Amino acid sequence: SLTAFTGGQISFGATSTAGNATFTNNIFITFSNDTTAGDATFNIIDGGVIIFDGNSSAGNGTFNNPGFIQFGETPFDASTAGNGTFTNPGSAASTLGGGFIVFHFGTAGDATFINDGATASGGIAGETLFQATGDAGNAVLIANGGVGGGDGGSIQFATASTGGTALGSVFGNGNLN
Repeated sequence: SLTAFTGGQISFGATSTAGNATFTNNIFITFSNDTTAGDATFNIIDGGVIIFDGNSSAGNGTFNNPGFIQFGETPFDASTAGNGTFTNPGSAASTLGGGFIVFHFGTAGDATFINDGATASGGIAGETLFQATGDAGNAVLIANGGVGGGDGGSIQFATASTGGTALGSVFGNGNLN
């Protein structure tokens, strides 16, 4: 178990894995060059960032993400969310953003993405965005509604991204675009 609340970076490279560790942090974590998150749990604190590139995989990891996660940095990057479970909470205040995941390239694989709505008026919801050539694969995509005037969870497709054979479910004022 690793708990870190200040700046710093953890990098996984050269086919390494996070195993079944638990990470609670707001630091910068990178997976590159055929690495995997394994069965690890990531409890990201606001401001935390995780980057998957170089054909890396989220494996069977669990990601509680009020921060930022990115898949793929180049058009030839086959990074995948694997069989991971990702929860993007919405913000609890109008001045805060929700959890955000972006697929520039690569695929969501068979992962599950839960994008929760904000819980405050003017709050920003959790969002999963597919852009460039990002592909939703065979993922389960959920957008839950917000409460108390907060925005609903969001699933977005832009530019040349594709939906693959993903299953999308939208509740309340959640949205799929």
